[in-house]
Amino acid sequence: MIHIKPAKKVELGNWKTIDPKSIHEVNRAEVDRILASYQKQLERFRADAAAAAKTIKGNEVSGVDAAEQAAWTLVANALLNLDEALTKE
Repeated sequence: MIHIKPAKKVELGNWKTIDPKSIHEVNRAEVDRILASYQKQLERFRADAAAAAKTIKGNEVSGVDAAEQAAWTLVANALLNLDEALTKE
């Protein structure tokens, strides 16, 4: 579990200033939703190898199953699109 003690603000180099109060502990329900999303995408890509290949085209990792990589790619994309994700401006 991640826990950051509240502070006024945190400045991270070239990263935008964030309010640590917006960062919270990860709860079991959130983890379950992430894993459910992964499982759903994995099933989809196992059934459609062409879609998996298209999703990871140009970024294939040697020794990693294409369906697994594609599923994790979509999960990571969803997580990085959350308001809580810290992005460089």
